[in-house]
Amino acid sequence: MFNDYFHSVFLTEGDDISIPTTPVCEETISDIILDPSEVYDVLHCLDPSKASGPDNIPIRLLKECAHSITPSLTCLFNKSLKHASLPSEWKLSNIIPLHKKGIKSFVENYRPISLMCVVAKVLERCVYNRLIGHIENMISVAQHGFLRGKSCTGQLISVLHRISQNLDSGKQTDILYFDVAKAFDTVNHSLLLKKLQRFGLRDNILTWFKSYLSGRQQRVLVNGEISETCPVSSGVPQGSILGPLLFLIYINDLPESITSSAVDVSLFADDTKCISVIESPVDACVLQAEARNVEKWAEFWRLKFNAEKCKVLSVTRKRHPLVAEYIVNERPRSDGLFRSQMEHSYLRASYESQPPTWYAQTFDYQS
Repeated sequence: MFNDYFHSVFLTEGDDISIPTTPVCEETISDIILDPSEVYDVLHCLDPSKASGPDNIPIRLLKECAHSITPSLTCLFNKSLKHASLPSEWKLSNIIPLHKKGIKSFVENYRPISLMCVVAKVLERCVYNRLIGHIENMISVAQHGFLRGKSCTGQLISVLHRISQNLDSGKQTDILYFDVAKAFDTVNHSLLLKKLQRFGLRDNILTWFKSYLSGRQQRVLVNGEISETCPVSSGVPQGSILGPLLFLIYINDLPESITSSAVDVSLFADDTKCISVIESPVDACVLQAEARNVEKWAEFWRLKFNAEKCKVLSVTRKRHPLVAEYIVNERPRSDGLFRSQMEHSYLRASYESQPPTWYAQTFDYQS
């Protein structure tokens, strides 16, 4: 039952899309050859308290034997990179269902926790360490997730600073919150590989990533029982080292869909905010048009928004704010009403309303 549910979120590849693959940078990467010191450093920094994966290799063993096994693992990893192939055994994940909230007998109330082969994650970390210096400078400045020196706290401070400036000027701020449904699970592999080409990955390393993404399997573990394996046909590997970086690459050009200088965009991974001053109905129309541009971007890259989780926060000191009804998926909510709240929670932080300093309203997007 769990296996069927967790498998149902994956998508098939679909028809191929022709997009430019010309690198956005002059420097390209074709091969990676690891040095033993790189492998040793990763082994030495392993956290022995973490659970092992399908390979059942204790992390403590790898850490404590790092000096002895480094030469063999370095040779093994370099063969994988040279031949652009990842062993099928390293593509298997164990899924542990973790209850989120609600009735425990409903599978949709569980979050899948993915445990991967530890040795494969060591290789991933080595590859990540090589690539991050090349890639991070090409990631949009609007992105605050999974990057060194960036955080949800930094994003929150930036957004609140803009809101405060607008309040000091007597202006209303509307913020659209977009939620991508099963974002990490629905990334299209073929399109992701084309985006990797745009980031300057070529030849062997690009083919290695194709092997890394393809042929993946997962199985569910519950109370000591193991389900049959099922294929993973889309998405970036959950619980992996490279998965978050690959997702940032996939979503990186979303801010480019915004055409108006009056609308700012801010991201933390897939959580996207569009922010604009609203002084007239025209401003609201501009924000709505940019919301549609974001939707068009998502449609092209085969991502879908979860309409129930898309929100609007309107912040102003005005007693009679300009109330605009924004829509998602090209359809307004059926009853034409909105739900008023005095706060918006985001990554465990809340924008709280404290009249007369703040006046906040939250609207639901619904399809």
